[in-house]
Amino acid sequence: ATVHRANHDPNAVQQCTLLSIKTGGCTEDCAYCPQSSRYDTGVKASKLLEEATVLGAARKARERGSTRFCMGAAWRDVGGKKTNFGNILKYVKEIRAMGMEVCCTLGMLTPEQAAQLKEAGLTAYNHNLDTSREFYPKIIGTRTYDDRLNTIGNVRDAGISVCSGGIVGLGESDEDRVAMLHTLATLPEHPESVPINALLAVPGTPLENQQLGFIAARMGNGAHDRHRADYHAAVDDTSVSGQNPVQYPGADALLHERRKLNFHWRQIADHPQQSHISGRGDV
Repeated sequence: ATVHRANHDPNAVQQCTLLSIKTGGCTEDCAYCPQSSRYDTGVKASKLLEEATVLGAARKARERGSTRFCMGAAWRDVGGKKTNFGNILKYVKEIRAMGMEVCCTLGMLTPEQAAQLKEAGLTAYNHNLDTSREFYPKIIGTRTYDDRLNTIGNVRDAGISVCSGGIVGLGESDEDRVAMLHTLATLPEHPESVPINALLAVPGTPLENQQLGFIAARMGNGAHDRHRADYHAAVDDTSVSGQNPVQYPGADALLHERRKLNFHWRQIADHPQQSHISGRGDV
């Protein structure tokens, strides 16, 4: 954090807005995620949001000060979703035309799909490792660690900025956290953004009884010291004391989410019909 403040404006924080454009019904078995169709969490599967809804949310986000708009979809990959993927490419182009940066998290990507997103103007792609390679099989069984690394490579090769981090509070050890950061730090190129999410144990998921300790500050320092990348955090605006552990480690981006997702420290927009727990499609 000290190194970060010495080399960057400590008061410069980018505000990003995240919208779940396709919620629920995911076939994956991520133990933390209420969007999985394998768990009874009360999250109902929905279709891809219409263009007017997505673009309207982007305009409102811009009016409220966000400079980046992120779209997340709850599915394993975009294969076999030609119409939906075509619509998302259109959304990316339209939002870029508003003068905003655009980020997506849509699951696994092929090199061809990554190239299409780049051509549409995508700024960044989020695809988290979640945890260490060693601990990963205890959390996810439907997608391998190498699947995640391959998608990150495809995104990088397409010339899109990489956003990749993980989740803390899954039951992993300190060694697992360091191992995840080491994997990110030893990629051919460092991710431009390293989001560190804290688990919100959602009833109905395998991790519903998992206890969360105080871990944000320690992970924040590790992310900056090792990666020299943006450290993204999501902060609940209802608690000033809760913000300090994130701000002092040097967080330089805050996520403002249009739907309540599956982690602590999320700010919920005033969108009543979307204020239920919906999780994240891919993190």
